[in-house]
Amino acid sequence: MKLNQDYKSRFKILKGGKISLVISTLVGVVTLSFAAPNGESVVSGGIVVDRDIANTTNINQSSNRGIINWQSFDVKTNERVNFNMPDTTSSTLNRVLSSSPTKIYGQINSNGQVFLVNQNGIYFSENSKINTAGFTASTLDITNENFLNSNYIFEGKSKASILNLGAITTDNAYTALLAKEVINEGVIQARLGNVELASGEKITLDINGNSLVKLTINKGTLDSLIQNKGLIQVDGGIVYLTTKALDEVLNGVVNNTGVIEANSIEQKDGKIILFAHGGTANIGGTLEAKDGFIETSGKEFSIAENTNVQTGHWLLDPINITIDSSLASTLTGQLVSGDATVTTAAAGTDEGNINVDSSISWSANKLTLRADKDININAALNASATAGLELQYAQTTATGTYNVKAPINLATTGSFSTKKGTDAIKNYTIITTLGAEGSTTTTDLQGIKGGLADNYVLGADIDALATTTWSGGTGWDPLGDDTTKFTGDFDGLGHTISNLFIDRGEKIGLFGYTKQAIIQNVGLLDVDISGSAAIGGLIGYDIGSSIFNAYTTGRISGTHGFIGGLVGLSESSTISKSYATGTVSAGDYDAGGLIGRASNSSISDAYATGAVSGTSYVGGLIGHAGSSSGISNVYATGAVSGSHNLGGLIGITIGLNISNAYATGTVSGDGYIIGGLIGRDQDSTITNVYATGAVSGGDDVGGLVGVATDSSISDSYARGDVSGTREVGGLLGGTDDSIITNVYATGAVSGTDNVGGLIGFKYSLNISNSFWDKETTGQTTSSGGGTGLTTAQMKDTKTFYEAGWNLDTVWARDTNNVQNDGYLDLRALSDFDFNTDVPLAPIYENILNNIIREAGNNNKEIREVFIKENNLRVVSKEDTLADRNDIRLALFPNRFIELINGGLHLPDGLSSDFYMLEEEK
Repeated sequence: MKLNQDYKSRFKILKGGKISLVISTLVGVVTLSFAAPNGESVVSGGIVVDRDIANTTNINQSSNRGIINWQSFDVKTNERVNFNMPDTTSSTLNRVLSSSPTKIYGQINSNGQVFLVNQNGIYFSENSKINTAGFTASTLDITNENFLNSNYIFEGKSKASILNLGAITTDNAYTALLAKEVINEGVIQARLGNVELASGEKITLDINGNSLVKLTINKGTLDSLIQNKGLIQVDGGIVYLTTKALDEVLNGVVNNTGVIEANSIEQKDGKIILFAHGGTANIGGTLEAKDGFIETSGKEFSIAENTNVQTGHWLLDPINITIDSSLASTLTGQLVSGDATVTTAAAGTDEGNINVDSSISWSANKLTLRADKDININAALNASATAGLELQYAQTTATGTYNVKAPINLATTGSFSTKKGTDAIKNYTIITTLGAEGSTTTTDLQGIKGGLADNYVLGADIDALATTTWSGGTGWDPLGDDTTKFTGDFDGLGHTISNLFIDRGEKIGLFGYTKQAIIQNVGLLDVDISGSAAIGGLIGYDIGSSIFNAYTTGRISGTHGFIGGLVGLSESSTISKSYATGTVSAGDYDAGGLIGRASNSSISDAYATGAVSGTSYVGGLIGHAGSSSGISNVYATGAVSGSHNLGGLIGITIGLNISNAYATGTVSGDGYIIGGLIGRDQDSTITNVYATGAVSGGDDVGGLVGVATDSSISDSYARGDVSGTREVGGLLGGTDDSIITNVYATGAVSGTDNVGGLIGFKYSLNISNSFWDKETTGQTTSSGGGTGLTTAQMKDTKTFYEAGWNLDTVWARDTNNVQNDGYLDLRALSDFDFNTDVPLAPIYENILNNIIREAGNNNKEIREVFIKENNLRVVSKEDTLADRNDIRLALFPNRFIELINGGLHLPDGLSSDFYMLEEEK
């Protein structure tokens, strides 16, 4: 016999270094002889077993249901077993009682349904043939009562497998293979029927007549595997390969490297479902359901190179999914023949995001990306001709969005739509051309003026150079005005509009006047825009809109005010992840590198780099900011110039919360109230900010703020040189009724009257734990308080540790003196990998008096351990005595070395081994 040799060539380690139990069991018994099924015991039904014909076992059943318990059920190559039943709705349950697996080398035929149960495994060889009106093979058992009552509930914890290398045919019926592991390397055919391979500890089949209506895994199993390496062909029917995880670690796997076909015939569409509930779906080979439906789902998902998928609609449904080159290639192939849907479902810490990391190109049919949370477009999507794209995001969360980090290219003959959560689907007009002067078609960029309440997307980059000659030299006609504002959605989808030219009056930009609009994912390159007031590269005047991921470059200028690189005047709006790099100039007031004036608006994750000039209220980012809900994670690097109320970031702030912000450009003026970050600060809260640019002016000049009134400033610093006439300070020029905490200044300070290293002049001030460098500022005094230190003291972490500064999460120092010249820096505003510097503390008489020896602290105050210079010896962690249980040595507030049973636990942020210092005995 070649049985043993065949097994060695066929069976391999399937997953995780584990060999299938049916494999090891079968290999162990291949030397035993076996024959046709024998040792039968009829449990129920009118059944007669006939062996009159050589090599043939005829099982004649007169009842609709029958149950036989067998001592063994094996079929040799030259043998056949025939089940003769009343009709296709009849069935026989064959339960094998022996401890050996069932081995089928011959044929099993039936005009009815055959159920074969062996908890020790079932093997079908290459030469085996099954031809029935319904076939179920299972290593899970079913009770006699359930079977006789048509309750097809299979249960058990068998670890054995089912392996098919042969041919199973159940046309117009079904094949169901149920086990912990099911592997098909042969052929399974069920024309106009179902093939279902499933793994679980409890599985229910819903059978109507001889049709399998539904399979349900009621209880999953550990480390399950469903694998197809062969051919499953079910034209006009359903293929269902599924596992269900019982454990998050040992979850199930569904693998396909073979061919699965479920094409449509006789007006019946085929369906293929590969579903690893809570597990992993590994997709390869060929999946073909032309004009039908394919679903591939699992908590994790992978697709092999050269995988071929063809269907009317393909649904991919893992928890999180990344579309890499393999999956992108397969999706491209699928979209030739039909639609495709990629969907996710959040679970546990997995948010249910879709990441497009490889480009997809298609010219027909629709690609739908449906995410529980975010869709991240990191590679180009190219939909030409009639191709469509739909982005469904935030399907189960309130915070989801779609992020466009690579262009989405669309044709005007295609389609684009979005859907957020339970909102209705939003359809867009696709724009790919500039249009003509005066256009109102709604099908080109200028033509949007004909539909200012509609939704638009850019399907391509647009060159607007032709606008230089439009309207007698006045150029582009902005979208929206005082009469009819733009109130729709405009999404650039990662595209740009270049060379836009405007020379008109007020409220001008790509959009002139917008209200409660959504504008996102668009860039304007090399704009040339000039006018009188309310001018921005993107929007002149905006009320209540959302602006996201937008940017401008070029030149913006106005003779009066409200002039900004991106937006001229913003009221009650939200602007995020946006920037401007062009120059901005105003003949009068409210000029900003990003926004001229922002009122009651929220600005975050934004920056500007261009030079800004004006007369008053001029800032590198915003000229005038008032009554805002918050400004955070912003910066400006351009030079700022003007007369008064000038700031490297903001010219004037009123009633703001500002955090995580900085400015590095020079600020110069010939007037008053000039600051490296903010010119005039009123009724605001400022934290975690800094300025490093040189500042010069007349009166009230400060390295960080010119004048602060009724404000709070904390965890901030200024390092630029400051020069002025009166009320000049390294941090603040002047202040009244403000609170200053944990700040420092280091730049050279010069002036003629009321000059201070930290503060030039104070009317009313509450200041604490704040410092200036006496050597670098050249000043030994400061108005209102603060402490002047030497440069060495300023660069010693101990200084700030003793002052109670937060050195764990807010501040840190680069001990190599590279970052920030060795001065403390703000962690949130630096990408430098800081070294934690452990300071020495004052000497106490007895070091051991301050060691806590309790098993638990129970919220008691933990005292610091101080280090003495003499009478100390080094004790390594290996030498630590085990009886010193739970000794805590405080290094920082709430940061300790813990000795637990002699083991040394390093606190967060410390990367090297520590040694204890103990008093010599």
